[in-house]
Amino acid sequence: MLRRLVTAFLMLVSPTAGHAEQAAVLAQYWSRSGTVAPAYAWSVTLVIRVDGQASLTHCKRYDTEGPNCTTRSGMVAPDRLQAIRAALAASGLIQTPAREATDVPVGGGTSGATVHMDGATVVLPPFPAEGDVARVAAVLQAITAAVPEGLGN
Repeated sequence: MLRRLVTAFLMLVSPTAGHAEQAAVLAQYWSRSGTVAPAYAWSVTLVIRVDGQASLTHCKRYDTEGPNCTTRSGMVAPDRLQAIRAALAASGLIQTPAREATDVPVGGGTSGATVHMDGATVVLPPFPAEGDVARVAAVLQAITAAVPEGLGN
């Protein structure tokens, strides 16, 4: 799903335009391929701002900037922004942060995020403890669902 999301996002939106002042970040989602040969490595970072501006950076190989990275932008619908806020509020992660699992796999792909709301920064770890998996997954799902309509096709 993430690969389709990235491909569609890159095809649909225009390159990021410069802004004099950017709104605060609501959510930052990231996903990485894990330990693979450089030719197959990739990373994706999605930043969603409180005003609905979204930017997605897709990098190939193990690069984090330069010619192997492409950044595109678009707008998140207001109801999708609210869905992220609602999912975070319902999760209880502001009051009781997710714990990381003690037995974490090594070398595989990972995804995680941070969400900023009500003065709190909530970390959604890639490998939450067993009791926190559903809470973290619900917020991650709201974030990935917030990508503008038609991008996941």
